[in-house]
Amino acid sequence: MVDCIKCSNYQKNFLVRNFSYPNSVTAGDILKINFELYNNTPNTGDVFVQVYDTVNDVCIKQTEVYTIDGYNSEWIVIKITMPEQDLDLEIAAVTEGCEDSEQIYIISDPADEGIICAKSNIEDGVVYVEDENENVVLEVEGTESDCVETPTGDYCAYWESVEGYEKPDYQCKTLTAGEVINFNGEYKKITPDNGVVCAHSNIEHGAVTVEDESENEILNVIGTTKKCTETPVGEYCAYWIEVDGYTKPSYQCKILTEGETITFYGEYTAISPDQGEICAHSNIKEGIVSVEDESENEVLKAYGTGKTCKTVNVGDYTAYWQTVKGYIKPSYQSKTLNKDESITFYGEYIKESEPPAPEENDLFLIIILIIILILAYIML
Repeated sequence: MVDCIKCSNYQKNFLVRNFSYPNSVTAGDILKINFELYNNTPNTGDVFVQVYDTVNDVCIKQTEVYTIDGYNSEWIVIKITMPEQDLDLEIAAVTEGCEDSEQIYIISDPADEGIICAKSNIEDGVVYVEDENENVVLEVEGTESDCVETPTGDYCAYWESVEGYEKPDYQCKTLTAGEVINFNGEYKKITPDNGVVCAHSNIEHGAVTVEDESENEILNVIGTTKKCTETPVGEYCAYWIEVDGYTKPSYQCKILTEGETITFYGEYTAISPDQGEICAHSNIKEGIVSVEDESENEVLKAYGTGKTCKTVNVGDYTAYWQTVKGYIKPSYQSKTLNKDESITFYGEYIKESEPPAPEENDLFLIIILIIILILAYIML
């Protein structure tokens, strides 16, 4: 047995990966272990490997010191003659002086983690790596590779646009336990005899097709997000499709020159319905009138003698007055409203007739008649 350095703090500066060995071995066997020792930092570092018996808590073997460049690895072979006892093995990568510097070791790779690295081929290139939930786990700018340890799963890399270059297509890969995957993006410089054509619209339902001089479609874009394509120099025309409720943009033609970017942008204009104004009122303050459209929907209600107005779509309208005690209500009225026209519904309530009061002479005659009737009755 040998003395092993015991470290109290754990950092994943070095990883022991891609190895296999039996969990239990027989005493006296010679066990050969092959594995990869990976430097999980950007800096060159010194590291050695220890083999533990986790059952008896003793160190079986400790290797020489290996110097490994940042984000590089070295394959290690260890041979162990097993002692006269049953044991379980555990491999650890340890940095020298870990007790003082707190640069400590990690025991193999967790079963649910791996490493993702990414970079571009130009200094201005920027790449984002996202997990399955579209969370950014790594962002790298330039040609220097950068890495991150992250749980296993599916990851996708997306490169930003850089002027004068065609950006790389997005890449998706599956990360397994202990694995290292690399996303390397190749920006392609736009050749001098080519240019870039872009197109978009001002509404989500807008759609535009861009054609070359031979009426071949080179780009089709739906919605407000601008999309582009590299294409040879020449003349290009953009045509927008019809969208209900909007006036489509007129077609546009532009000439693309070497290294240039041209953009076709179309503005759809909302179509306003043909409208006019309707008004309604009555001749008495108690009057109430309702105006309905052709579907018998009430569009206006007016109270009293003050005129009430509203802007509505063109069409046929009918006014109905409500009953008011002591008055004869107006008959309903129907009118047609044309574009930019104003029509008014006016109703006259007519006061109901009352019996006339008796005149003085009529009253005198009635009294005489009553007296005569009384006398006649007495004489009988």
